[in-house]
Amino acid sequence: MPPATIGRSKVDQASNPTWWPRSRSSRPRARSIKRCPSIRSFTGSTRSPRFYGTTLKAIIHEMFGDGIMSAIDFELDVRKKEDPKGDRVVVTMNGKFLPYKKW
Repeated sequence: MPPATIGRSKVDQASNPTWWPRSRSSRPRARSIKRCPSIRSFTGSTRSPRFYGTTLKAIIHEMFGDGIMSAIDFELDVRKKEDPKGDRVVVTMNGKFLPYKKW
């Protein structure tokens, strides 16, 4: 721990931007994440209105009613499926359904 941080709480250290290490690997920039083909493809297929985002929302609403899939009580499973045309990626999202509540 650098001498300037001795005796300071973790909260003080985390709230001070000068405390963060200067290494690129410790805090990746959004630009580098957007350039990653795997992240861009997965994000685009699930969040973009042009692809499956609105379709998944419509299916959830049709099967369960009006509500959302929880991102807190959530499990994600990634598996490899052998295929003669090339290996496939199977992603399973398992989240608790939370119906909308009227206030």
